[in-house]
Amino acid sequence: MKHKFISILISFLMIISVIQPSAHAETVYDFAEESGITERQLESALYYELSEYADVFIECEEKYGVNAQLFASLAALESGWARSDLAVDKNNLFGWKQSNGDYASFGSKEQCILEVAEAISEKYLSETGAYYTGDTLIYNVAQYYSPSKEWMELLKNVADGIIERCEKYEKETKYIAEDISSRVS
Repeated sequence: MKHKFISILISFLMIISVIQPSAHAETVYDFAEESGITERQLESALYYELSEYADVFIECEEKYGVNAQLFASLAALESGWARSDLAVDKNNLFGWKQSNGDYASFGSKEQCILEVAEAISEKYLSETGAYYTGDTLIYNVAQYYSPSKEWMELLKNVADGIIERCEKYEKETKYIAEDISSRVS
């Protein structure tokens, strides 16, 4: 039943992405580009349990150079916002597999995020990485991570939502700060 729901949801998101162009259509999705967001912005942009790990995604950006917004988008897409069976049963937020092809199991979701960030950094973003294809844009990373064009579009849609919610939070907090400042003056 869950798998059927996820398939229907994915189909719906694909239809919406065709009907309504993204506000971030010109955004360059670079996994190695610093996002410049705060932990609080990212926390406000993530849904369900995944929001509890905003600090870990920010830590991964600082430690491994993996863009926090795109990396969190990857986790959101692959794990249904940390609600998939794989995320719940194995703390696996990325559909990450072991060398034998079985899905990896992690001691915690935090451990999963940190280990996968390190692997993405070394294998996909480093010029000496096994899956490095010349740059760190989403299209090139996806060639090996999940080469489906539909998957890449879904990832972009999730990333668009996270980026928009981060920007909205920043604007709202700036407006509140300005309002408070004007009242104090």
